[in-house]
Amino acid sequence: MDADRNGIPCETVYERAEVLAFWGDPLPTTTTPPTWYAVGYPGSGPGTLLGSGGAGGSGCSPGSDALPDGIWFVFMETATADQITFDLACTWPGKELDEGYITNDSDRLRTIDVASNATAFQVVDTPAGLGWVPMPYGEWLVAPQDPTLCSYPCDAAWLYVNNGAVTELRQEWFP
Repeated sequence: MDADRNGIPCETVYERAEVLAFWGDPLPTTTTPPTWYAVGYPGSGPGTLLGSGGAGGSGCSPGSDALPDGIWFVFMETATADQITFDLACTWPGKELDEGYITNDSDRLRTIDVASNATAFQVVDTPAGLGWVPMPYGEWLVAPQDPTLCSYPCDAAWLYVNNGAVTELRQEWFP
C-alpha cells in the first residue's frame, strides 16, 4: 500500500490529494517543539513519528528527491540565508551512541529552502544547564558557536519542514 515508503498509502495508485483527503497527512507539519525534546542525550529528539519505521523524527528516507513536511535529522553541509544543503541521517531512539544510535547509509546531499521567518535554536551552556537560545535563522548563521558544545558533530540538527521549506532548525549536541 505504501510503495514509496513515505508513510502515505496508495498515493502511487491514486492522486496524492485524494489519498490525503481520505487518510489525512501522517507527517507532522508543526514547528511547535514537543515537550519531551531535551538537549544533549541520545533519544532526546522528537521521538518516533507516524511513518518513521521506528527511526527518530519522520524517519530516514522519504523515498523521494524532495524532503516532505516533517521533522528530519541531518548533518548540514552548508547553510546560507536561503538554503541548507545536508546529508539526511537516522537516529534510533533507545540506543546509545556506540550502539548505532545514528546511522547514515547514504552520503547523498539534498538542498532545501529556508523560510524567510525561520527560527533556529542554538545549543548553549547556561547556569541552569544545557539549553537552547531561540533566534531568527539569519542570526544563527552568524552567531558564535561554543567550541565545547560543537565537538561532535557541530553540523547535526533537526530540521522542521513545513510547506516544503525549513521553518525551524534545532542544533543537536551529543555528550
